[in-house]
Amino acid sequence: MHFRIVLSVVATILTAAIPGPAISQPDILPVDALTRGMKGIGRTVFHGTKIDTFGVEILGVQKNAAGARADLILTRLSGGPLDRTNGILGMSGSPVYIDGKLIGAVAWGYAFSKEALMLLTPIEEMLEILERPDTVSEPQLGFSLEGDRVEPALEAGALKRLVTPVIASGFAPSVIDDLRQRLSPHRLMPVQGGGGSDTGLLAGPLEPGSAVGVQLVRGDMSMTGIGTVTYVDEDRLIAFGHPMMNVGTTSLPMTSAFIHDVIPSQVLSFKYGSAVRPVGAITQDRAPGVGGVIGRTVDMIPVSIDVRSVSRSESFEIEVVRDRNFGPFLTQAAVLSALIGSEQAMGDVTVRTRTRVVVEGYDPLEMTNVYAGPVALGEGVGGVTRPLGFVMSNPYEDVRVETAFFELEVVEKIQAAKIEGVRLDRARFAAGDEVEVRVVVRPYLEASREIVTSLKLPEFAEEKALTLRVSSATDHNAADAKRVPAEYRPWSVRHLLRKLGELPRNDELVIELSGQKKGATIGGREMSALPPSVQAALQMGLESGTVATVGSSVLSHERVQTDYVLSGSQTVFLHVGDSQKGLRFGGPQRRTGRPSQESEGR
Repeated sequence: MHFRIVLSVVATILTAAIPGPAISQPDILPVDALTRGMKGIGRTVFHGTKIDTFGVEILGVQKNAAGARADLILTRLSGGPLDRTNGILGMSGSPVYIDGKLIGAVAWGYAFSKEALMLLTPIEEMLEILERPDTVSEPQLGFSLEGDRVEPALEAGALKRLVTPVIASGFAPSVIDDLRQRLSPHRLMPVQGGGGSDTGLLAGPLEPGSAVGVQLVRGDMSMTGIGTVTYVDEDRLIAFGHPMMNVGTTSLPMTSAFIHDVIPSQVLSFKYGSAVRPVGAITQDRAPGVGGVIGRTVDMIPVSIDVRSVSRSESFEIEVVRDRNFGPFLTQAAVLSALIGSEQAMGDVTVRTRTRVVVEGYDPLEMTNVYAGPVALGEGVGGVTRPLGFVMSNPYEDVRVETAFFELEVVEKIQAAKIEGVRLDRARFAAGDEVEVRVVVRPYLEASREIVTSLKLPEFAEEKALTLRVSSATDHNAADAKRVPAEYRPWSVRHLLRKLGELPRNDELVIELSGQKKGATIGGREMSALPPSVQAALQMGLESGTVATVGSSVLSHERVQTDYVLSGSQTVFLHVGDSQKGLRFGGPQRRTGRPSQESEGR
């Protein structure tokens, strides 16, 4: 199932002037000293945590191959699984030595090559990562998740940095397929995996050649990018030889990793591994590689997911990376996996949802909603998680989400209805009158019926001709966004949270009485039916951007809970003046629904 979340991405890199830590230089052999035919060894893990060696032959140096002043070292690799493959994903960062001197890390390759021709990122470029400061407020992954997918077949013969295998445990296979399509343009390859290995078998510090993970999700579900450590300097290290997401200064969990096996492939084989335990934090994610600090902890977002249906009731506890782009995206994938783990992806269902997002410094955001129809599972997942994305991607303030909770209940029946008509008890009313409103709805696979409610006219109703509109939440939101667009463009986090919390549910009938007099919004609050002189004074006297004109004024507003997910809208007109008792509303110019079964029997 495809799902999308479109979020604005803001990259924040702080305190560039802060000096980086002092580092010790390893014994290296610079690029200029390399010649064709030189031979050396590399270090990597092919199975478990044992570091193996492989053969390396220098074929040449490609100047500026990875960009301006970014050279690459062309090599032929051999030994172990490399004799049966054309390269192995997950080897990124594997250090290569000639005569005991470090020259670089495996990082680039060619798809569909007949032998393991790989390119190294020179160690001189990678060491610059350790010199950078690592102060950042929150990790901000700097790419859009809406890029076009790059088919592997189109990459034949092209030089590409190696794809990072991202081992996903606990995610549904259909979700993994979608993640793979969404992330492939960014050289990330989600792979269905299992849980972590026995940590008792994995004691020992990280060293050059060790498998290392960059974790995005952990808990009952996990997602970890697998690579290799290149160089360690006390509590700092560099790895990968290329970026994971290329976001600069960041803060992502770093883990030790266990390699279960090398999975062969005609395109590029990959290491099948899993995260074991946290060992530190990735603090730099740049073109020459990633840098980390051993022993540093990373704060993630605690996420709780409850799923209920006729057949099961399950809870999931995960932690998701604190990133305004990736955090909501991966949370949505986790919720969808939890929901469809034992449910059909499509079918006649109704999904009831509850969202609770706690933002530091603000009242908790709590929302409930309901979705029905063949694609209700996807709509429900998008609806329940979208508020988290709106909050985290807001352009106004760098907020900290303390916790997020999502609840979904699935009923195997479509509880939906279409609004077919509306009628009033009479055509003319006096200000302050109670208006009886009869709304005709047709439930899915059932006969039409009436929903009877009422709406009180305001005492100050001055206009004679008014419009009464009954709408579903979807239709109301679309019409209201056109009527008062400023209200749907929040100008602060507080306004955003308030607006999200005020949105009607899909099973609510929205009834609005409006006139033609213009109003205004001031600081996100609407003032209806203002005299022209007041409108002019407001617009002239207040700061630009805080006041916006409203095309028409809502005089009365009611929301009525129903048993159905509603669709559609209907409109009638009424006259405020001398009340004429006994005059029924009806007339060809007003659409009315078919009478309910109750009225047909009268």
